Amino acid sequence: TIYRKWPTKAELVLAALSAVTDMFPSRPSSGNLRDDLRQHLRLLLAFTVSPRGQSLLRLPLLRAPEPELARIARQLSEAKLAQLVEQLSPAVERGEMAAGADVRLLLDMLWGIVLARVVQRSEVLDDATIDRAVDMLLAAARVGPPASQGRKAAARRGPAQKNRRSRPRGAAPA
Repeated sequence: TIYRKWPTKAELVLAALSAVTDMFPSRPSSGNLRDDLRQHLRLLLAFTVSPRGQSLLRLPLLRAPEPELARIARQLSEAKLAQLVEQLSPAVERGEMAAGADVRLLLDMLWGIVLARVVQRSEVLDDATIDRAVDMLLAAARVGPPASQGRKAAARRGPAQKNRRSRPRGAAPA
């Protein structure tokens, strides 16, 4: 039986999910963030429309996950996400993203278009739409966080720190 190779349900699920994460090969950055993101989105799309992808995407809908299985799925997902973030992070040094750009959020937003268009609305996601989505996200990633984020961070700091930050260099404290 199947349990000769995988003695527990958790080990079986780990093997199955590991096979799925292997569908997204880790490879070095191409040196072009746009190309890397377009390739990643195409791989994600191919997985999502595959029978294996359709099955795995629907699993959480069938019943609440068992804690051990949910933990395994989270660990594998986090490991793959960490690899992708590491692969894409040099884009900041190349000037393709602003310093402080949130690579994880960028990936979440890319995955969101697949979930919204393909999974929820059963639309076809063509190359032109993939290109537009990547270009829109990259335009935002190049700009960086809005200036209001800096003001919010200053508001969270204590008054002494806030005054020190807002005072011109060489000026005496108030």
